[in-house]
Amino acid sequence: MTIQQSATDPLQLDISGMTCAACAGRVERALGQLDGVTASVNYATERAILTGLSPDEADLAVRRVEKAGYGARVHDDADDAWSRRATEVRITSLRRRLLVAAILTVPLMDITIVLALVPGWRFPGWEWLCILLALPIVTWAAWPFHKATLRNLRHGNVSMDTLVSLGIAASFGWAVTSLLLGIGQDGAGYWLGFGATPEGANSIYLDVAAGMTTFQLAGRYFETRSRRKAGDVLGALGQLAATHVRITRDGSESIEPAASLRVGDTFVVLPGETIPADGTISAGYASVDTSMLTGEPVPKDLSPEDSVVGGTISTNGRLEVRATSVGAHTQLAQMAALAEQAQSRKARVQTLVDRITTYFVPAVIALAILVTLAWTLAGTAFQDAFGIGIAVLIIACPCALGLATPTALMVGIGRGASLGILVKGQDALEASGTITTVVLDKTGTLTAGTMTVTGTATPEHIQEHDLLRVAASVEQGSEHIIARAIMSAAKKQIADLEAATDFNIVPGKGATATVSDKLAIVG
Repeated sequence: MTIQQSATDPLQLDISGMTCAACAGRVERALGQLDGVTASVNYATERAILTGLSPDEADLAVRRVEKAGYGARVHDDADDAWSRRATEVRITSLRRRLLVAAILTVPLMDITIVLALVPGWRFPGWEWLCILLALPIVTWAAWPFHKATLRNLRHGNVSMDTLVSLGIAASFGWAVTSLLLGIGQDGAGYWLGFGATPEGANSIYLDVAAGMTTFQLAGRYFETRSRRKAGDVLGALGQLAATHVRITRDGSESIEPAASLRVGDTFVVLPGETIPADGTISAGYASVDTSMLTGEPVPKDLSPEDSVVGGTISTNGRLEVRATSVGAHTQLAQMAALAEQAQSRKARVQTLVDRITTYFVPAVIALAILVTLAWTLAGTAFQDAFGIGIAVLIIACPCALGLATPTALMVGIGRGASLGILVKGQDALEASGTITTVVLDKTGTLTAGTMTVTGTATPEHIQEHDLLRVAASVEQGSEHIIARAIMSAAKKQIADLEAATDFNIVPGKGATATVSDKLAIVG
């Protein structure tokens, strides 16, 4: 079910085509140029959050993003599968290109290095073999970098992909020029493998071009995977919700997708099932595990007219519930939305990183040119100076800062949300590093989340071992959190429990069963 967005809610856009933090900064500046609009773009989540723009003006924001050279669509909470599918396709493509590049790079490096350093082992046409091995790597495998570079250049922009593409093209171009035309070599020139051959490996950059492509693809592949996993952590809270609901209509029950549930509908929750929506119990008794919301390890015993919250679990008993809040209006959905909205508030370190990456790429390109010219003017052979300039491009390519910072912040907030800790924003998470004192106003909050047996009290004529054996025999058939605690304690002391018969749960009170032909009541 799609929830209509009000004019006061922030507008969310899914952004495609971003390849580094500099891209996120460029999209953010483009959106920020809209009158009265404040935009925040998160590279890790690939999402933009805009305030000051009504849903009716979404097309204006989408066109502004597309004009900057990227893709955009209005985010739809009901279609999160779309973004997951897009990420999976991207990961599959990167994995395929990475495998091909790695398979071809290994023999290319072996041939290039060995034959370049040992002239006696060279055979006619070895240069052609090296070029043919490198060609698929620097073209098809490296196409994501070249494509992003061309797209950015059309809009007068540069990104980290520009550095990668330039490094690959410069390395491969110089290698082909050196091998086939003999430019930059001492002695007579040669063409297509005839004539003088270059001495040493100082001018053969095919292995550099191939190795750079392979390592950059590996980095991009693991980067995309880490961003997807970070997104999975952030969505862990939303995954606590039930996906299907058992709706009662006209006296019959039918299992339907949770999105089909409407306010006022009556649904049934069986023992062990997750409650799919907020509501009021109309019939039935059960102990409901609310630890995912409150942190309290003891289930609450609920009866008709009590309220239940979506995402909690009925540990026993059958409940009939009348839905009062569904979809994005449930408490669980609001918690997930709060955790996601926290991503839009940037920490100070994130703001600093975004500012640095804006100027980083142009600075590196200018530095590589200056380094090449400086070494050439200092009397160094051009091929050597050119190699030093390429090294500057290669060393600057990974841009780990632009990825690590937003991903680490996102994982921190997402992981906290999945553990029941709601962080108000990335700036709040950053500020938590300076906390020296924590003050809690409720002792019940400090729980381990599970119950344990800490001691027993027995009459004189009953042994502690026998008491625990009987209680655990009864509780074998229960999923209650206290039953699990008793079972855990019994397993440490008792090897085999007796089989219990006539087991019966008394909702809100305990359980009964027959053990050794005697009625046992645990309450």
